[in-house]
Amino acid sequence: MDPAGNNYDPATNTMTVGTVDGCLASPQANSSTHTHTAQLVIQNVEDLIGWQARLNYNGDEMRPTNIDFDPFLDTTTGQEVSFDNLPKDNATGKHREIVAGSSLPPGGPYPQTALIGAAYVRTQDFAISPDTPPKNPPDDPSYGAPNGGVLASVDFEVEGDQTGRTLSMQVDDGIPNPPGSAITVFMDEGLILSDYFSEGELASGFHAEGAAACSPMPLPTNPPGSARNADVAVTGLEMAAPESVEAGKYSDLHITATIQNRGPDEVEVSYGGEMRYGKDCTGPLQSGDGSEPVPADTEIRKEVSVSFACAGSADGARSVGIRAIVTAHGPYGTQDPNPFDNGRTAQVTVTVIGTAPLPTPTSPVPTPAPYGVADLQIMGASVSAPASAPAGQGFDVMVNMDIRNEGPDTTPLVVSSTVLVVAEGECVRLDYYPNVVELGDIGAQSERHYTTGAKLACTGGSDGSSAATIDISLGASGWAEDPNPQNNSWNGQVAVNILGTAPLPTLAPIDGTPIDPSQVPDSTPSNPGVGGSSSSGTPEGGVSPAVAQANIRTPAAAVLSAAAFPQTGQPAGESGPNWMLLAVAGVVLGLTAATAIAVRRLISRRA
Repeated sequence: MDPAGNNYDPATNTMTVGTVDGCLASPQANSSTHTHTAQLVIQNVEDLIGWQARLNYNGDEMRPTNIDFDPFLDTTTGQEVSFDNLPKDNATGKHREIVAGSSLPPGGPYPQTALIGAAYVRTQDFAISPDTPPKNPPDDPSYGAPNGGVLASVDFEVEGDQTGRTLSMQVDDGIPNPPGSAITVFMDEGLILSDYFSEGELASGFHAEGAAACSPMPLPTNPPGSARNADVAVTGLEMAAPESVEAGKYSDLHITATIQNRGPDEVEVSYGGEMRYGKDCTGPLQSGDGSEPVPADTEIRKEVSVSFACAGSADGARSVGIRAIVTAHGPYGTQDPNPFDNGRTAQVTVTVIGTAPLPTPTSPVPTPAPYGVADLQIMGASVSAPASAPAGQGFDVMVNMDIRNEGPDTTPLVVSSTVLVVAEGECVRLDYYPNVVELGDIGAQSERHYTTGAKLACTGGSDGSSAATIDISLGASGWAEDPNPQNNSWNGQVAVNILGTAPLPTLAPIDGTPIDPSQVPDSTPSNPGVGGSSSSGTPEGGVSPAVAQANIRTPAAAVLSAAAFPQTGQPAGESGPNWMLLAVAGVVLGLTAATAIAVRRLISRRA
């Protein structure tokens, strides 16, 4: 329908969505290049943090040219608004800022692909993560979205004279252009779930130029054999550690994960673990990543030992928690009927005896060995930071990146990051995030998620308000020969408004500092003892993360923006029921999640 049916009322902070239609028909043709504005609408979702949409199209027919990620104005606060930041923060009475990204290639006479996405910033919780329709009772009464919400406005440029033709805009999965369309939602216990969608869950939109209706138009589909149906699940997670450890010395923690493929198809299952340590403890951030073919109705057990060390306390005894998150998923294109059991978490508590500080880190550099050929690529990355920060106080810049090894061989993975700040006055880095990290082996056709960042502080400008521009450069490399090194780097930028003028803080260690995994020496496994053990684990968030193809090891600062994606590629995908709708005057671009998914989420949370 006409986008005028989508409205926002600042007085009540309510967003409404009108009826949508999959076809925009223009009986009177416009033979010149012209633009139609669409609105991306989401329906039937709970606790949204961020979203991304993969668009495939022909670059010389109809292509996206501009994205407005907050198309409405809240006149009561003076802020721009979309559904993603519709709730108001209870502490401030204002909407959250949005961080957005897009990869829109210049037009050309060939098939093209684009990725757009956005997320609200700062701490996530249920109240600030919008629902439509509202829960009963609602998490937060500060907003209303009874039948959907507008995520963005998108300008589509129709190239030249397309009279008599029906043009398409396909919302796609990750085949052949990863990553695919997805959302990120907030889950129980402060965890995050990223849902990637398969080809069968996606719908597309059409535009008829000089016709009363859109003509039937088949769209490309995924190659035979690329689509798989498999219910992958992490069914058990056990952690064992000594009941007590000596301060300043490394001890061993043993982790065992049980993963099932309940079928019906055999798939290549990728799995991995992410570690979280208590204050003044260090250890590898990720461990046990790998992938292997798993037949239907088959269970595998993966075991790994990690070495950790903790500083002592003045009184000679303190308790710390160590948490493991294990996830498993099939490759892009896998249809997983139960995406909420793809991850599991467990935690142990150990007593640190003594007063010694953390051990001095060492950085042994292994001798490279021949590792064949491995085509590494940064599939996407994002950078997030607060919109503003007080002068003289630290603020966090978080960076997330997804790396894939297309193979054919396994290689050790090395990730590098560079942070450059341009600002009026002085800025200083307060953290100890490593600039170069060895993340262990990454198998062929496997993916890895990595998080890094920087804690910065700036003095501010002379007028009390100035911008600090932070440039981030990322790189991924291995020891194997890479046939396509051009896709191994990424650059992004974010601006933070520095409020006031203040001196720089005194440098001090930051609690919970991530430590370079290569700085943790190998150690001989020890008897874990009887204390500090945890069996079976807990599904992440009470309902586990992610549809099959999603790498969901995403930290709380997740932002679904992206860059460094392929600029061309054959579209793929097939129409399905509408879940995410890109609509204007009848144009609908659908990204669907079956009603059963929403029902499962309600049952699992409220049972």
